[in-house]
Amino acid sequence: MRIRLSERLTCVADEITAYKKETHAAGRGALTMIDVGCDHALLPVYLIKEGIVQRAVASDIREGPLANARKNAAAYGVEDQMHIVISDGLQRIREHGDVLTICGLGGESIARILTYADLRAVSVRRLILAPQSKIRSLRAYLRAAGFTFVREHMVREENHYYPVIVLDAPYLRTDSQKDPGETEDASPAYTGAVALLQRAGVTGKGDAYRIADRFGPCLLSSHDPVLFSYLRQQKETITQTLAGMQPDQNDDASALLRVRLEDVEKALACQAPEKRLS
Repeated sequence: MRIRLSERLTCVADEITAYKKETHAAGRGALTMIDVGCDHALLPVYLIKEGIVQRAVASDIREGPLANARKNAAAYGVEDQMHIVISDGLQRIREHGDVLTICGLGGESIARILTYADLRAVSVRRLILAPQSKIRSLRAYLRAAGFTFVREHMVREENHYYPVIVLDAPYLRTDSQKDPGETEDASPAYTGAVALLQRAGVTGKGDAYRIADRFGPCLLSSHDPVLFSYLRQQKETITQTLAGMQPDQNDDASALLRVRLEDVEKALACQAPEKRLS
């Protein structure tokens, strides 16, 4: 019985497969992973079954999801290769893992987990995050905390758009990777995105960082076609919402929507036409 993953989890699995090739080329051993907020744990079960990771830790803060995780591990015969543990983030995890995945949680929850996580202690080098909300604030946190943005993907799933963010742990970052002329906490991935936005007419550097946090520095720089589709949808939705608001209806909400619309339009302006989806 083959496991069918969602579009988001397939994207995450593909990234772990690619990372396995990187580590193999670098002469490192078998890959291990930690999946925080594992829910049903289908991602680590799939990766073990496919021979992509040798061992996995699956954690959640609730016993219900962990019971499902145990059932799936047993059903697919991988229970001996999984450690399933109740834990708030990494707090009760002692096993090492090359890759840390956190999928389906809000950006604030992910930032809180990472704030209290000692990634070096559990040997995590690569992180793959799939947040479902508060994405701008999560990216701002990751940038300030010194994570290296490796790649980003935008995944469309059941008419919703979700980012997948691939990072390297801050402790792996060398001084030579810091962005000259920027603050110490600026991620190198933002250099190209900020320059791209400035060429598209964004005058303030703070505004450029805000837009890159909102839509993703790697996605903007790579002219991601799914991002372009998302931006078009956002522009249409926000424009319709503003048009339907009464002149005296919640000025604060209207102002926030107008700022977001301006950010969408500026992000659209810097997307290469030849890479856009029709």
